[in-house]
Amino acid sequence: MAEISIIIPTYKRPILLERAIRSVLNQTFTNFEVLIVNDDANSEKQVIDIVNKLNDSRIKYFQNKRKKGANGARNTGLLNAEGKYLALLDDDDEWLPTKLEVQLTKLKQLDQSVWGAVSCGRFIQHRNKWVKVFSNSEGNLKRDILMQNVSLNAGSSLLIKKSAALKVGLFDEELIRHQELEYLLRFLNKFKIAAIQKPLAKIYSHNIPTATQYEKAKILYLEKVKSIINSLAISEQRKTYAIHYRSISGVFAKEGNLRPALYYLKKSMTFKILNPTNYLKILVYIFKSIINKLQYSL
Repeated sequence: MAEISIIIPTYKRPILLERAIRSVLNQTFTNFEVLIVNDDANSEKQVIDIVNKLNDSRIKYFQNKRKKGANGARNTGLLNAEGKYLALLDDDDEWLPTKLEVQLTKLKQLDQSVWGAVSCGRFIQHRNKWVKVFSNSEGNLKRDILMQNVSLNAGSSLLIKKSAALKVGLFDEELIRHQELEYLLRFLNKFKIAAIQKPLAKIYSHNIPTATQYEKAKILYLEKVKSIINSLAISEQRKTYAIHYRSISGVFAKEGNLRPALYYLKKSMTFKILNPTNYLKILVYIFKSIINKLQYSL
């Protein structure tokens, strides 16, 4: 039986999927199974052709009968995984060759009744350049996640003990975005997450949502994790909401949509006045938008 089950959800990206799978097959640790979960019925033949082309008995194919999103595709993988450990990989990302070996060695050295997962550093694509991001934080990271002080990239960077994942449950299929964050917050109610600073994954640029999509996803996420936010001290609750509403304001401001940008900026400042420099970029976007509207009206 495979020791690690690797779950790769995929949707309309067969070329990128092949790159992701090859990065798994190139791992120095080899006792694994790869669960490809296709969430797009129209690309079934293309994905199966890739699986057949790679011709590796460790690759298993699953086709969702209805579109469930990345959350549902990951859940299909979790429910069919046979390994003692789980690793997630987005279909447009890839791993460096020692990723699984290094993480598994680390996790086995820890008290697994306390530590349920290991994160890793990564290279992130930013404006056609690769930026190193290190996972320095470890332990109970709920507060850091809620206040956006840490980035774990659970979709491609974690190795999780399966028994721990079963105690936490499945991914929330109602969430549009931030599903990994909501899952991690539930996970951290029961287990701690360790960290490896060395970059072991490559994270490519993802599709950027519109401001309206971002707003909808963020509000739903905040509602889902409301009970966890409420477990914080009052001052930290206020800071958490201030940070997230400021984030929504910034996305609307960047699009030049002033009414919701100002609404969420005011809402953010009602909860807590954050470091003034954090508002500077938003105000610059708002100012530029006002100037553009004035010039257009003349």
